[in-house]
Amino acid sequence: MIKAVLFDFDGTIGDTLPLVVKAIQQATEPFLRRTLSYDEIAETFGPSEEGSILKLVPKHYDEACKLFYQYYIAGHEMCDTPYKGIIELIEMLKKYNVLVGLVTGKSRKTTDISLKKYNMTDIFDIVKTGSLQKSVKDECIKQILQKCSLQSQELIYIGDMPSDIDSARKIDVKIVSVLYATLQNEVAIKAKKPDKICYSVEELTDYLKIQIKK
Repeated sequence: MIKAVLFDFDGTIGDTLPLVVKAIQQATEPFLRRTLSYDEIAETFGPSEEGSILKLVPKHYDEACKLFYQYYIAGHEMCDTPYKGIIELIEMLKKYNVLVGLVTGKSRKTTDISLKKYNMTDIFDIVKTGSLQKSVKDECIKQILQKCSLQSQELIYIGDMPSDIDSARKIDVKIVSVLYATLQNEVAIKAKKPDKICYSVEELTDYLKIQIKK
C-alpha cells in the first residue's frame, strides 16, 4: 500500500522552470555581459538556483542572487497558477490519509515564494528543499522514509527530469515521470524506464488512485 506521495516542484507542481531560467539569465547578464543559453544554465542544475548562480558568477554571487530574487518575484506572473488539477490531486490524496510531501531542488526562498504565489503554503505535510552544493533529493527522500517509519515500497516520488529517476533509484522508491510541462526530456526519460510516465495531471491522478487503493 502506498502511504506517501512526494512531488518535485518545477515542471511538476507548476510551470516554473522557464521562470527560473529567465531569472538566472537576467541576474547573471550584467556580470557576464551576455545572455546565457538554456543549455548553459541547465548544465548547472542539481544544486539550488543559488548553486547555479555560484557556478556561473562566483565572484558576483551576492549581487547576482539579489537580482535573481527580484526577477523571480517580478516574473512569477508568467506562471501565476499551478497546473490545473494539481491542488485537487493533493486534496484527494489527503482524503485517503496519504502523506503528501514536497521534495525539490529549489532553494527554501524560491520555494516559499512560489508556494505563496500558488496559495499552497500549508498544503504539504512535509517540505524538503535543495542544497547550494549538490542535488540532495535522494537524501531528502531517505530522511522522510526514516522520519515517517516508511518502507521504500510505500512511497512514490513524482518528478519531470531524468535526474529524478536517478534519485529515486538510489533509494529504491517508485518513480513516476510527468511530461505535461514539456516533451523535451521524453527520450531520456523513456531510456531510464521509470515505473510510470504520465502526460497529463488527469493521467497522474488516475494512476495514483489505483496505487493508493491497492
